[in-house]
This record gives sequence, structure tokens and C-alpha cells, in this order.
Amino acid sequence: MQNWNGMCADCHSDGLKRNYSIPKKQFDTNWDNINVGCQSCHNDMTDHTKNTAYKAGDGSIAGHLTSSDKQKAMGWLLDPSKPVAEWQGEPRDNQFMETCFSCHSLRSPLTDGIEPKTRFLDQFSPSLLTQPLYHADGQINDEVYVYGSFLQSKMYDKGVNCLDCHNKHTMKVKLQGNGLCLQCHNAQVYQQPEHTIHPLDSDGGQCVNCHMPQTTYMGVDARRDHSFKIPRPDLSDQFNTPNACVNCHTDKDNKWAVAALKSNFGAPKDLAISEQYFITLLHNRTLPLEQHLALINDSSMSDIKRASAIALLPNSTQILTDRVIAPWVSSELPLLRLATGLVGQILSPEDRLKSFKALLTDEFKAVRTAAANHFVDVQIKDLAVVQQALNELSIANEVSSWRGEGNLNRSIIYQRQGRTEQAIAALEHGLIVDPYFEPNYINLADLYRNNNQVKREGEIYQNGLKANPKSATLHYAYGMYQIRNGAKAESVASFKTAVKYDNTNTQYVYLYFLALDNVGKTNVALNELKRVLKQYQYQRQLVELGLNFSQKLNDRESYNFFVRFYQ
Repeated sequence: MQNWNGMCADCHSDGLKRNYSIPKKQFDTNWDNINVGCQSCHNDMTDHTKNTAYKAGDGSIAGHLTSSDKQKAMGWLLDPSKPVAEWQGEPRDNQFMETCFSCHSLRSPLTDGIEPKTRFLDQFSPSLLTQPLYHADGQINDEVYVYGSFLQSKMYDKGVNCLDCHNKHTMKVKLQGNGLCLQCHNAQVYQQPEHTIHPLDSDGGQCVNCHMPQTTYMGVDARRDHSFKIPRPDLSDQFNTPNACVNCHTDKDNKWAVAALKSNFGAPKDLAISEQYFITLLHNRTLPLEQHLALINDSSMSDIKRASAIALLPNSTQILTDRVIAPWVSSELPLLRLATGLVGQILSPEDRLKSFKALLTDEFKAVRTAAANHFVDVQIKDLAVVQQALNELSIANEVSSWRGEGNLNRSIIYQRQGRTEQAIAALEHGLIVDPYFEPNYINLADLYRNNNQVKREGEIYQNGLKANPKSATLHYAYGMYQIRNGAKAESVASFKTAVKYDNTNTQYVYLYFLALDNVGKTNVALNELKRVLKQYQYQRQLVELGLNFSQKLNDRESYNFFVRFYQ
């Protein structure tokens, strides 16, 4: 999968088309310019004197350029009596940043190549805020680029755009050091040792090192977090989030950092209720439904956080009604509509035919294709409407068929259409182009199991584990295969290995203990369960398992141990 054509070329060349062929399993990539040039942002430069990169209308991105008179009347005004600058003049049109986001985001392509004048959500479906891509508080973790973090920020909410800090042609920052931030942040407030609590000429005195900590990807590429968060070591132990304090002071711990900040700034502020809900949601991947919906419907939260909460709803509920999702379908915020389209599976087929159906004709392709995915096997009168959206979805999946994910998506649609042979072929193609993408092994094995090809099912799991020996998911799935086929003793090792490589998944450890019990090692299971119960936050299903094991062994002491945590 790690090839230039697929992973690098569209953002590092002008006018690139991958032209991947599924039958040939190869690219026929072409481009206008092998490196990034004017065309990447300005589109066709045949006659650059007449080029207008950001025409309004016709579904294209509106302009960010204004007349010189208007430019003189607009800008950030830093009032010496106020801590932060405020925008003066007409509201800013920052839609040009969609061209930036085309490359500076983690996203799935809907078309082949990048068209600078085409809106972002007509070319890509962006990844939202989930673990492990992001930490529970929204800080970057995986290689997610800038879009997801910047959209969380107060900067973005106030109208700051990329070109306020970056030169529009070199992309380098306009000023080095704290001068960049002091364009808008009052030096009398922020460029003071009382605020930095470090010497101004030290690393700790640099704004970016506290508010934009960097993570190095690919071993060489250090990228700064653009959510501009205030360090919160008081949350780090609870939610396993990083903070800039102990990132630098590696010999200290979070308690030290909390005390240091408290002595300088006072006790940390309590998070707003919805912020508490959000960080808990990302940390636990679920919330009580009432809290989950309150978070989504809180308009004070950023669009991307609300959308991310919608996308995580299947973890909190198995069913939603039209009444709940109707306001999201009609929302002015595209990300809310996109996220709603992504969770159509928790609507009944009848409710999908109500307001949800409107997403099939949304103005953005990302929304239409997300919704179309939930009409593959739903009967609908407006066949032309759903067919057009399904065609767009099919093209998007084919564009990504050089990746494991694209083939998985193709196979799921084939399977729901009852086209088993095509579904198997798509998954097998996926294993060839990306043997490290675990879901394709699991789905392919399931297809063989459904066709009573038990031997072939086992071979798929074994092939998957050869390619991915540290995959907790595959070890767990193989353990389930062994249980179904009577290899109980062998399953113990599979589940144990799954827990070894992912000791946060309650289901893995639950099956490991059950497997031990199945082979007569209930006492071993009970003792290990008592040892790790706190690590799994006293999950109810583990407590109940401990109570059952205790009763089975007539172990009153252990029974009393577990009953304390049964609520």
C-alpha cells in the first residue's frame, strides 16, 4: 500500500490522476507537473493573467480576494486595552481554505485527483475525531494533518485562516518565534514571564511549545497540533491524554505539572458540561444516550465535535428515530449532515425513508455517498435519486480500490446485494493490495463460514496472522473460529495473545477468561480476573463473570470481593 501513486502523489504533484485498474492491479498515473506548483491551488494556469482561482457560483469555492479599498478597511485590530485582536470590517470569507484542506487533512477521496476550484466535501469525506486518530481531548495522535485539529480551535471559530500565519506561496510561517502569535495576542499580557512561566528566550517561553506541541511522523516530519489547546495535566491521568508540561519535563509527572500550573494560574477551570461529555465520549467511546444527544445539540460546541459525536452514536444506541435526526438532516452545517449520513444503520428502514432520505440529494457529494450506503438494500420509490447517489458511492469505492478499505467497502455493498462471488473477489483483491488491513481477512473468513467452507475460513485467519502477527483483532477472531470448531484448548492461547496486544478491550479479556473456564482452569481465570479488574474499570460483565466463577468454585472470599463492585 505504501506507494507513491496512492499515498503521496495527489498532494505532491499538479493535476494528478491515479488511474488505478482493478483488473490489472496497477496504476496508470499521469500528471501535469511532478511537483507542487501554482496549479495545485490556482487550477489551470494556461493563461495565468486571466486565471481566477476562486470563482463564486457553479458550486465552486467562493473567493477570498477583495478589492484594495476593502482590504484597507478590513483586518485584525489589536486594541492595547484588550488581550486579543478582533476582526474589523465585513465578515471574512474563508472558503478558500477548502483548497488547503484537500491536502492538509486525513480524508477519503470521492474522485480521482484534486480539483482546486471544487469544494472540499465534493471531493473528499474527512475523518472525524475518534480514537486512536485523536486523543480523548482532541489532541492529535495519529497522522491526521491539520484539518481536524484546526476546526476544533477558537482560532477557526473566530475567523482566523491559514494565511494569517503562513505565507500563501511558501507556506512558511510569516514570523519566527513568538512574534507570530503576537500579531493578534497582546504582548503586554502574553509576552510576559508571568504568563510563560519560563524565560522568554527559552524553549519553554515559546508559545507554540505549550499550545501547539509537535508530534513527529515518519521519523522525520514534526507537525504541530493546530487545536491551540491550553495544557491540562489535571486531565491526563484520568483520560490518558498528553500535555506539553511533562512532554518537556520528562523527569516529572502530571501531579507535579498540576501543582506548577496551579501555583502560577490558580486552580484549573472546570470544563463546560458538553466538553466533559465530549472528552468522556472519546475516552470511553460511548455515553449515556441523554448526555450524548445533549452534546450533539449544543450549538456552542464546534461543528466537528458535534459531528464526531453523531458518528459515534452507534456505540451508545442501537436505534434512533426520525424525530431525533431530522434537525441534523436539515442543519446548515455540512459536517452534521455528513455525520448523520454515516450512521443511517441505526435508523429502521422505515425511518430512512423519512427525513434521512433528503441526504441523498444533499448539495455535497460526501453527504450523498454517506447516505447512499444505507440504501443499498432498502426499497425506495425514487429509484433515480438513490441510483445516482449509489453510482457516486461506487465510483468513490473504486477510486480507493488500491487500498484495503476501498475493497472492503466494495465487498460490503456486493454482499448486501446478494452478490457473494463479487464480494469475495473484492476482498481477495484487497488482501493482495494491502495484506496488512485486518478487516478484509475477517470479512472474507465470515463469507466462507456462511458458505460452510470451514477449512477455507481457517486458512484465511492463518494467512492474516502470518501477515499481522501482532493483530489483537485477528487473534481474537481466530480464537472464536477455534471455539466454534471444538479447539477449546487452542483458543485459550489465541485469546491470551489478543489481550497481550490490546489490553483495553473488555471483550477480548472476557473471552479469554471464558476459554480458561471451558478447559477446566476456572481457578486460574478467577485469580487473573481479580488482578486485572481495576484495569478494566470494574466493567459489569467482568464483575458478573467473577461472581459466576466464585459460585462455581464455592469461593466465598472471591464472591465477596466481586460483589462490592456489582451495581
